[in-house]
Amino acid sequence: MCREKAFLTFKVTDKEQSNIKEKVELFHGVKIGPGSSRAFLEVVGFPEEKPLGPGSIVYNEDLCISHNFSSSDDKIVYDDSSSDQKVYVECAAATKYGILIAAGTPNNLMIWAKSNARRIERKDIQNGRL
Repeated sequence: MCREKAFLTFKVTDKEQSNIKEKVELFHGVKIGPGSSRAFLEVVGFPEEKPLGPGSIVYNEDLCISHNFSSSDDKIVYDDSSSDQKVYVECAAATKYGILIAAGTPNNLMIWAKSNARRIERKDIQNGRL
């Protein structure tokens, strides 16, 4: 299933689930952030800030992959002992472009970025695909 997708998307907030697919697939696409991702994505013809088309992204939940993440009252909690890490990395490698993080807010992205699960994930994800 992931071989047919542009991105595997990890959603940091449930609030973002309802519209991130619509925004990325149908209206706005994705803007490439700083770092090495730009060089890697440009080589494979990534259409920056252009809609990717319906069905282009898949959520980790769609594949029954979980990082044991929970949120309530804008507090994010991770259980960093997830056993799905290997599957997550393999699925991410199978997509055309890699992983998108749907954080919703800069604060959520910072919390996600500082988690142990993210550090483990980063070491296993190919450079430029996160």
